Amino acid sequence: MNREEVLEALRKSFEAGLFLNHRRLVCLALNEPYEYLADILRCYDELNPKDKTLLLVSESRRESFLSSIEGSGRYMVSPLEFRDVDEALGGTYDVLLLDLAERFSANDLGKLVEVVRGGGLVLLTTPPLKEFYSFITSFHERLVRTPYTIKDLRRNFEKRFLRKLASHKAVWVLDEDKGLMGSEYIPARVDRSAVRYVRCDIPDVIVSMAATQDQVDVLVGFSNLLKDSWSRRRVFLVMANRGRGKSAVLGLMLASLTVRREFRRFDRIYVTAPTINNVLTLFEFLRKGLEALGQRFREVEEESLSLTVRGLTIQYIKPFELMTKSADVVFVDEAAGIPLEVLYAIVDKAKFSVFASTIHGYEGAGRGFYLRFRSRLRGDPSIRLVEMSMKKPIRYSDGDPVESWLYDVLMLNAEPASLPFKPEELPGISLKYEKLDTERLFQDDKLLSDFVGIYVTAHYRNEPDDLIILGDSPGHYARALTTEDGVILVALHVADEGSLPDEEIKLIAEGYAPPGNLIPSVAVKYYTPFSKFAKLRGFRIVRIATHPSLFRRGLGSKALKMLEEEASELGLDWVGAGFGASYEVLSFWVKNGYIPVHLSPVRNPSSGEYSTVVLKPLTEKASKLIKEMNWEFRLRLVNSLQDPYYHMPARVCRLLLTPYPSDYKLKPRLTESQLVRLK
Repeated sequence: MNREEVLEALRKSFEAGLFLNHRRLVCLALNEPYEYLADILRCYDELNPKDKTLLLVSESRRESFLSSIEGSGRYMVSPLEFRDVDEALGGTYDVLLLDLAERFSANDLGKLVEVVRGGGLVLLTTPPLKEFYSFITSFHERLVRTPYTIKDLRRNFEKRFLRKLASHKAVWVLDEDKGLMGSEYIPARVDRSAVRYVRCDIPDVIVSMAATQDQVDVLVGFSNLLKDSWSRRRVFLVMANRGRGKSAVLGLMLASLTVRREFRRFDRIYVTAPTINNVLTLFEFLRKGLEALGQRFREVEEESLSLTVRGLTIQYIKPFELMTKSADVVFVDEAAGIPLEVLYAIVDKAKFSVFASTIHGYEGAGRGFYLRFRSRLRGDPSIRLVEMSMKKPIRYSDGDPVESWLYDVLMLNAEPASLPFKPEELPGISLKYEKLDTERLFQDDKLLSDFVGIYVTAHYRNEPDDLIILGDSPGHYARALTTEDGVILVALHVADEGSLPDEEIKLIAEGYAPPGNLIPSVAVKYYTPFSKFAKLRGFRIVRIATHPSLFRRGLGSKALKMLEEEASELGLDWVGAGFGASYEVLSFWVKNGYIPVHLSPVRNPSSGEYSTVVLKPLTEKASKLIKEMNWEFRLRLVNSLQDPYYHMPARVCRLLLTPYPSDYKLKPRLTESQLVRLK
């Protein structure tokens, strides 16, 4: 196929995309993509003759790309470096040009593809297909740690990525040698239904700003909840896939409250989310709603994101800071990224609370949040709960083929397997411990979905890059507790760590942060006298999660025991893990004999939790070192409770002070005065 034929095939595809309000994806697998890029942009400009926005994400080849774009049509270019990709979230563009040949990150892919509007183009640049399993980017380099080299990368994700490029319609690959590959997509039916606006207690001017029927329905459901009395706590729960306009509708809902008499008695409404970037769209539509209502408002300069209208302040606050505030009305966006304990506390203290979250998307964790949080709310008779869901995309039409490809390649819609038995039948089910081959795992879509789906339902803060780490990074393994028929009940992602050379140990002690080797690095950095721990070898459990239908039945503990047996057979010295120190999670590890040895001095800015490291020795030499580290850790913790850990829950503190198992019993010696005070 010559150049003219390639461009004609793409022209027809772009034309269909514009008609259907669907996006099209072209992967330029070329060493020098610049001429073809200019031709493709000219072709698209002829079909879409208006001013268009183009998001360019590249660094080393930026100037070359800009030269190709110049003169190719009416494009307003927004160049962005990889470290700043979050700045694009909330925006909408006609064209995305993402240079995967420079940084091959699944996180970037998941975030940026979804900012392209219907009828737009997603242009990816990669090396030619024949070089796909050998090219190296900065992201690949971070996947390799001592003692491995770049040659040990397994490339399982890249193989799956290419397979998915070839299997989806309206996804085109233009390769150096093979030319244009792909096929067009024409849906069986096209949804042209108009939005039906409904009169309700929310002002018509606000309802008219809704872009989809789902947004209208959410506003109506919200207005129905507003009619209830203040005798019960009211909770409004909205779940949606990414790109459905939930943040925008939250902003409109919030604007509508400012003209309601019963909300004028409050002087402040708090808005929270894992990061301030998560609420930028909410505040954007809050301002638009206030302007439509004719409400004058003032931005509060000293606050990071806050405005005042008619004496009411609407303010963004970090989730863990909200725990110390008196809050009557709270809006929570991306709730799945916030620990359940914090969410429960918000429900308990607020008279009126709104929670919204992504159920599938690059943010991860939505499904698990929904199952557990909803169950708690439904079981509380003192709560009036209204649940809503949003399914219709707001940037493009239903059935968009690029969304289908993205969700497939990044496993954004992964779900655990359906159980072939009832949960109460578990005691009679034969179980086995499996060492899953990662190459086989990434070739089997159903198996990979079952494995990843368990993490999604476990309230893990999953990211698409986790998939690359599991598939490509040397020394990372998949383990599972399954039925005899292979149904995954517990999923484990583990990494081998340790055996560090003296030179690297010295660098870590001086401040170097190596890729991987998290637990040995903690030992060197915080327990310099015990740096020889980094010479030992062990398994770090990156993730462990149980099927959502089988929580609290001992399966996680059983899987841990089997992993420990494997580690012992391999001659490893320890098994450990690092995680956010919530009471529920920490209880699980302490119950299974894992000893705390480290607590981060600062909270996680999103979750408000302190990160902790726990260890379980498997050999005598590891036991001696872990005992010493635990002793010093507890001394440090006790001496720090009055300052950095002042707000840490007492029951979490008690678990962190769990001593190393010992036969020696220390008998306390109390003075007469102390005995009297105890009475």
